[in-house]
Amino acid sequence: MESALRVLVLEDEWLIATQIAAALERSGHRVIGPFASVQHAEETIQAGELDAALLDVRLAEGHSFAVADACLEAGIPFAFVTGVGSVDLPVLFASCPILRKPFSEAALVAQIQSLAGEAPSRSAAPCQNEPGSDASAR
Repeated sequence: MESALRVLVLEDEWLIATQIAAALERSGHRVIGPFASVQHAEETIQAGELDAALLDVRLAEGHSFAVADACLEAGIPFAFVTGVGSVDLPVLFASCPILRKPFSEAALVAQIQSLAGEAPSRSAAPCQNEPGSDASAR
């Protein structure tokens, strides 16, 4: 791996969050969070200095789509993480990468490496959608 990435982790299940964080750290990345709330994740995105994000789709407080919107606006590549078999994503996020739980550490690292390929440009979102697109399909 060329350099450590700063990866925001939004996951409200403590055990899963710590497993993701540990795997990322073993891979040489810097974990930002993990956060369990949309508010904390959004504040961190607004503060800047992130290279990628992993977003649990369903949180105790609802969905993580507002954080995904913030990632798109900031040009931060992200992937959704979910244990739900069939995920009904809003149209805006239909082509976003999804890492399905349970996943192996190798799959997690591969997903981050895939996102890292998009991080340098900051101009293209991983979902092939433009920020500000109609997200009313939620």
